[in-house]
Amino acid sequence: MFKENSIRKVALGFTLRNNKLLVEKGFDKVKKMPFYRCIGGGIEKNELPIEALKREFYEELNFNIIVNKELGIIDNTFVYNGKQGHEIIHLFDITIPDNNYSKKYTIVDNNNDTSYGEWIDISEFKEGKKILFPKDMLNYL
Repeated sequence: MFKENSIRKVALGFTLRNNKLLVEKGFDKVKKMPFYRCIGGGIEKNELPIEALKREFYEELNFNIIVNKELGIIDNTFVYNGKQGHEIIHLFDITIPDNNYSKKYTIVDNNNDTSYGEWIDISEFKEGKKILFPKDMLNYL
């Protein structure tokens, strides 16, 4: 989770399968708004972004991913649950090995909070039916 008045470095995995993007569902309680975001997490001190992404997937989903390449870096400012946030996102193109493919994933973070990862058709985001954050992520679809 982010802290106000600081810049958080994160690594996120971008993976498509059958025109669907693997995302985690979130909810802004202040705006009363559901949204989606690629799966990943914070980069720890002295950790490379690619290492952080692999660690986050293993910790939260209990399997290893294949990292194909870095797609880019997104400087993202946002408001979440009424608090201003700022993060630098390292976005990676990844592959989920076939033996770990599932229609839905249960994600358990370090605080034992549970969320869900699912494959959403990219047309839902392109047509504005579902919200993908950060908005710059739409450029990669």
